[in-house]
Amino acid sequence: MALKLALSGPLPKGVKKALLEAVITALNATAQNLPNGTINLKLVDDSEIRALNKKYSGNDYATDVLSFNYLEDGAEPGGEIGDMAISRETAERQAAKAGTDLETEIVLLFIHGCLHLIGLDHADSSGRRRMEIIQAGLMHDLGLTYRNFEWDSSAA
Repeated sequence: MALKLALSGPLPKGVKKALLEAVITALNATAQNLPNGTINLKLVDDSEIRALNKKYSGNDYATDVLSFNYLEDGAEPGGEIGDMAISRETAERQAAKAGTDLETEIVLLFIHGCLHLIGLDHADSSGRRRMEIIQAGLMHDLGLTYRNFEWDSSAA
């Protein structure tokens, strides 16, 4: 057993589930000591992610991706690792700003959230650098262009 993906709700037009599953496959093949279990992904609008961000992080604004790691709370590995929410609307704006397509942006945000769920963070410069190397490598392996990530160390 290894990481698995469970989608809640539909993906936006042009975003293929197979590409998100390829992220999971790549993580399973390359990362060491991964927990076993499912990552639940839901694409939401800015209103929903803002409400989640306010409720769980105290930040009253829409963000691009939130991940909720159940293993940090002492849950037993083998079930659900955590939940992830990605804002479609924020992803669309960021894709336009970066000059890329929505699918590429959602894959990048999914990778970023997965890294948080397997225990990585960007609270300091070494964590940011490690996450950036992994994110860029996975995007390259998937044949996608990596954009420079706008790091927010307060959101680690």
